[in-house]
Amino acid sequence: MKFYRIKEIGENQFIPQQCDTIADSLFNFWYGIQVDNKRITTWYNKEYQDMYCIVKSLEEAKEVIGKYQAMYNIQKQYPKYHKL
Repeated sequence: MKFYRIKEIGENQFIPQQCDTIADSLFNFWYGIQVDNKRITTWYNKEYQDMYCIVKSLEEAKEVIGKYQAMYNIQKQYPKYHKL
């Protein structure tokens, strides 16, 4: 199960983030989400999050998370295994 949050680092500066497990969130292992055209990338390193993941509004950060969730759900559908 993935968890999501939006980190506000300054005035009009937000970083949409995700982590994979509750343990990751407890130990503060959050990945910044970058959406560039049709490509989605996650960054763990704080410096890369500051360079690539900052958006200018809370609404834009929510949109980035929504796009990430949609992409993740599409990828999660395959591979499918069928019994014979």
